[in-house]
Amino acid sequence: MLKKLAILTLITASFGWAAFDVAVDDAITVPAPAVVDSSNEVVAFLSTTHTEAIEDVPIFGKIEELVTSAVLIEEDFETEGEFPPGNWTQVIFNTDTIGGELPCTWTQSDFDPEFHNGNYGAYVWGSDNASNEWLITPSMNLSATSEDAIVTLNFCSAFLPFEVNAHHYICVSLDGGETWIDTLADLSRDYLGPYPEERIRIDDEPNPINLDLSDYIGEEDVIIGFNYRKSIENLPSSWSLDDVTVDVKSYIERWASGEETVPVVAMTLPHIEHRFEESWVPEEEGSYFLTVWTELEGDEDPSNDEFVRIVKAGGQVDFAIGGIISPHEVETPNESIVPSCLVWNLTEDTCIAYVRCVIQGGGQTYSDNKEVMLEPANDENQGFPEPGEAQVSFKPFPVGEAGSEYTAVFTVNHPLDTAERNDSRSRDFVAGLPHAIVPVEVLEPVDGETYDAGETLTPTAIYENMGVEAESDWFAILEFSSNLGVEEYDTVHVIETMEPGEPCNVAFSDVTLADENAEYTVNFSCYMNIEDFQGGELEVGFSAQKGAIEDGPMPKEYALAVSNSLANSNMMVRYSVPKSGHVAIKLYDVTGKLVETFVEKPVTPGYGSVELNTEDIPSGLYFIRMNADQFSATRKFVLIR
Repeated sequence: MLKKLAILTLITASFGWAAFDVAVDDAITVPAPAVVDSSNEVVAFLSTTHTEAIEDVPIFGKIEELVTSAVLIEEDFETEGEFPPGNWTQVIFNTDTIGGELPCTWTQSDFDPEFHNGNYGAYVWGSDNASNEWLITPSMNLSATSEDAIVTLNFCSAFLPFEVNAHHYICVSLDGGETWIDTLADLSRDYLGPYPEERIRIDDEPNPINLDLSDYIGEEDVIIGFNYRKSIENLPSSWSLDDVTVDVKSYIERWASGEETVPVVAMTLPHIEHRFEESWVPEEEGSYFLTVWTELEGDEDPSNDEFVRIVKAGGQVDFAIGGIISPHEVETPNESIVPSCLVWNLTEDTCIAYVRCVIQGGGQTYSDNKEVMLEPANDENQGFPEPGEAQVSFKPFPVGEAGSEYTAVFTVNHPLDTAERNDSRSRDFVAGLPHAIVPVEVLEPVDGETYDAGETLTPTAIYENMGVEAESDWFAILEFSSNLGVEEYDTVHVIETMEPGEPCNVAFSDVTLADENAEYTVNFSCYMNIEDFQGGELEVGFSAQKGAIEDGPMPKEYALAVSNSLANSNMMVRYSVPKSGHVAIKLYDVTGKLVETFVEKPVTPGYGSVELNTEDIPSGLYFIRMNADQFSATRKFVLIR
């Protein structure tokens, strides 16, 4: 107590009676993003609440790189004829077979190499009887691992959604499997959506899963158990597993500045800028962690004395929210949901992104944050889309009473992101009601698309009955507006019976775009003549460009256009090329599978077109992708029979 009183006396003598707080608000490198092999100044920004100048504020800075220091397990199950792999073990409780052929135990199985590292993976079936099957990793010694390290379990996983009560546990043991002290996850509950619609099927691309093992640093005998379990009453189901790794990442110091002092003057500027005397030279291209902090005795709020951000050396940084998985437009009242989204890494190397989910409404305020390590896009992937992708799941959100309305916003943040337009997505949703018709997808126009000025569109959306009763009397509403002052409204009276869960395509009256450049907004909504539901909303934005592809003596830029984005017959694909080079124009379906190659050849400058014969192509969503030199563009269209 005497020591504390002495400190308070010193503060009073030095700074008067006013409280003070020095904060590190920000820190950057100049230039930013950094350029490899050049000297970069490190700049810190400080602020204070004190009303007088504070002399000699100590400030420190360092830059570290997160690198893989060890790979403890790396298993892709590729050794033919040997299962389980060396040093792995099985615990088998069920010796049944499915159809007399497939054993109900973990085994090696063929997989599609397009979605896996190699041709094989681990696989387990469960029969009509009870199952409790274990596939157990070799032991890992983490006793010498640094406390600052990050230990991560990574694997791909998928399973058939036959049975809601089957479990897919990831367990930890510290005594060779005698006891299992922790359950890291139950995949069917923690990482995937409601049963059964949102579960990832075995024949789809497996879910990449990353689990933190850093809590077990210091332990000598750590093993992981993949435990598939179901009761005797349950239907058969399955689980696949591939590309299991456990790696240790450590922070390596690349630059550090010792203590420097700076005078901090309050109330004159929003912040005080301090440039460190030493420069930072990145050793190689990649992501680094910049930390700047101050240690000032008597600071009343030490929580803001340190600032950490990622610094990118070389290249560009671009992350995007690729889509919202959960919540849906309508959720079950008084039940918890797991908000989740897709995050894309559009950069050329591995980076950490910061993802945030905020939900407001129904008298509730919810937020959660996640740090995600994202690998870069796979250059060998010829499908669409191509970026590195991860599914991010947040803590459960309790949905309120029926009729409660919410807005969920997902944001990905990186301090050097060069394309902020794709960093956020939002979705409005309601707690489910007996009567609920909502728009769930817009077929035309395509969100973010650029159309030719003067083109005629048929606004079309898919509505779905999210309620629990059949509906046969409701109104679909269209609001069409632009920055030119154009406003059009249309209403479609739907009298066809829609059972719960049934979708319905609604096409509104044709709209002709203005013969000049414009930005458009289209809002789809619904009205039901029932007191307890006014309908959801779905909005898209697009633009019209005058002369997007105009024939002339010589094009000045690359361009790609389709004659219409909602087709039921042949359609024209037009393109322009300003200089000689190789051009590829290909058609993909919604799964990323190549359907047809239109152009794959060297071309000279000029205009070109190809006609798509849709006679043998089934209905669905498709993408036309053009690659030429450093140009890349994608156009979406929906084929309806």
